[in-house]
Amino acid sequence: MEKKKIEVEVGQIWIIESDNMYADFHLPPKYNPAKRKALIHIKRGEKIEIRHPYAWHFRTEDNVYAHCDEDVLLKCCILFGTVRQDVAWSNKANLEEILRLDLYNRSNN
Repeated sequence: MEKKKIEVEVGQIWIIESDNMYADFHLPPKYNPAKRKALIHIKRGEKIEIRHPYAWHFRTEDNVYAHCDEDVLLKCCILFGTVRQDVAWSNKANLEEILRLDLYNRSNN
């Protein structure tokens, strides 16, 4: 049975379902004048929120920003939910607060 293709969109929350989820991590220029990028491992069970549409820029529950290819995201994660629109528009809550205060809509997948 073929898996249904899910469209990746800003505001979605994904849960890591693989032990092989690696993402590019960029330190701010102040701490990384050579603009080097590093690979970080994101653990199974951690949730991430898609923040920007380019290169699927996301943040983790502990507020680390990184990005990965769409193929990696779809291969290693499943859709968990979507941040409520009123919360996304105000842009004041971090992902840990969104999850703790139940400020998202669960996915039907």
